[in-house]
Formats: sequence, C-alpha cells, structure tokens
Amino acid sequence: MGKVIRIDDEVWRELKKHGEAFEDTPNDALRRLLKLSRSSERSQPARALIPKDKIVTSKQEFVELLREWAETSEETIGEDVGSYGGTPWLYVELENDRFVLNADTTREGVEQFLGFHESDGSAWYVIPNARGVANKVTSDPDRRPIRGFFMYANRRGARTI
Repeated sequence: MGKVIRIDDEVWRELKKHGEAFEDTPNDALRRLLKLSRSSERSQPARALIPKDKIVTSKQEFVELLREWAETSEETIGEDVGSYGGTPWLYVELENDRFVLNADTTREGVEQFLGFHESDGSAWYVIPNARGVANKVTSDPDRRPIRGFFMYANRRGARTI
C-alpha cells in the first residue's frame, strides 16, 4: 500500500511542471524525477479515494469509511472537483433518509465532523444551508455548519438523526 505525503503549494506547483498532461499522476512524475522504473509491474499508486456513487447503509459504516479516508487519502473526497464541487460522491441510506456527501468535502471538514461525532454521541443534525433550506448535515452539537463538510439530506426539515 502506498504512503501519504504532504507537500506545500510551492512543491506542488513544481511537481506539476514535471507531469505529462493527461497521462501522469503525481506518483508518475516523482518516479520520473527519481529515475525509478515505469514498469507495469510496480504497485499502483494508492489514492484511497472513496469510489464515486458508493452507497453505505449505516452511520457506523459511513464513519468508518471517513476515518479510513482521513488516514490515507487526498485533500478532497472526490476527484476533479473544479471551482464548484457540488458533485454528489457518496450516499448514506438510512431507514427514512438518504444523504449525499459531495466531492469537494475536505480533509479539515471530515476531521471536524469525526471529532464532533465522537464527542457528541454520534448525533447528526439537519440544519439550514446557506440559502436557509434545512438540508445540510452537521455533527456539531451546537448545530453549526462544519467548514469544508458538504453533506446534505434529500428530505428537507431540521431534525436530529
């Protein structure tokens, strides 16, 4: 399994200069710079993304998936987020509710969600979004939105899950 490294923005910009457009992953560019083989036998770079359109059926499964992602993955849940990341990525289906976690959800947002989840006895709250529609999900016991955490309920209305 691959390892996660964190690099600053300046290193990232320089690394991108060494990539071949539409072909390279950061791992490929580093292998070339370090003069390592591009053999097809090498292990694939591990980017522990949550597969797009994955469906989980319990809060526990969702939390475990986020914990695993937070330890091993990139800065956002999905790929190719772009300037507007309202792309549905992961679904949570509970008895009477369906939720979607968007691709632009960040590491910071996930870590805060998990921290509140642990400290507040795993309650989720549906609160008003920026437009005043009660469909945004938070785990903050004070029912405040979590910066960088973009999860929404399909069924509108403030409630505790």
